[in-house]
Amino acid sequence: MKICIVFLITVLAFFTNCYGQNKKVNLKLNWKVGDVKSVTITENIKKYQNKKFDSDSLVAHCNKIMVSNENDSTYFIHYQIENYLINLGTSFYTNLGSELSDNDKYIELKYRINKATLKTELLNPTESDSAIHTSLKRIIHILEERVPTKAQTAKSQLNKCYADNKDLEIQTLLLFPDLLHPYNKSFVVGDTLITSDSLFNPIKFPKFGGAILKTTIPAFEKSDNPVQIHVKRIYDFEHMKSMLMEGLKKTKTKPQKEKDLGDMLIESMASMLSLVHFEYTDTAIISHRLDSSWPSSIKRQISIKIKTDKDASLKIVEGESTTSIDQTIDLN
Repeated sequence: MKICIVFLITVLAFFTNCYGQNKKVNLKLNWKVGDVKSVTITENIKKYQNKKFDSDSLVAHCNKIMVSNENDSTYFIHYQIENYLINLGTSFYTNLGSELSDNDKYIELKYRINKATLKTELLNPTESDSAIHTSLKRIIHILEERVPTKAQTAKSQLNKCYADNKDLEIQTLLLFPDLLHPYNKSFVVGDTLITSDSLFNPIKFPKFGGAILKTTIPAFEKSDNPVQIHVKRIYDFEHMKSMLMEGLKKTKTKPQKEKDLGDMLIESMASMLSLVHFEYTDTAIISHRLDSSWPSSIKRQISIKIKTDKDASLKIVEGESTTSIDQTIDLN
């Protein structure tokens, strides 16, 4: 009898301290006007060519996010990011930062977030791009005065950096998909919740179908705080490629003798596209306290792989290019 009682007490203690398979987790998006979080983003980017290490880089950004206003349906967010041009400019002139104003050092992005759908919209793309462009001209002017022998090279690289990062929606993709993902959902501990994200388009494909998301919260002890939310995004790029090729094929309606240079270019594009295989894997672990309205950290791993098949007629050689990104976002 004593053995049975001890056994029952042990089982009861286990289920009291451990959240089992049927335990639900519902995290509420309950931000308050005036909430401010420091956002530290660290990225380690490694590149491989034909499975051989090519290069790596480590980048850190110290940003800030603030809830500026809200109404019944919407949060209004100010997201202050470091000016990405300054790090590059400093590689040519180490004292650059001391000669720039705070207006040059930070760019303020203003967002609207729908509380129900979690859709994020950048409200000031023109204004923020103008601010970056103004700082670009000021940085180049300082470099021309301080390091004239390096100025031409610096100008070329800074202009390229500005052009490559002109699409400020990239900043949205860096933070908001994982920041907002835990909310407005009901998770069952140990189960996998499958949802779709039609808004997420990592490489700006036209008519892209978005991603399938698989989210799991492993079993955890009551004392475990924050809990870990595992997210995996799955993209069907082969289906996307087949859609693009089908679109190209539909343009080839002319007989062979009537085809012009444009028709031949389309055929060439379709042939080249058939030789390219694109893989994109994206996983994240979101740490979130059950008694908080904000995650404490997000660890994300992204792998982008492009393979090409050999085709002698198009002078394309077999190859493989891989970019691996390890990203950590800490919110304090």
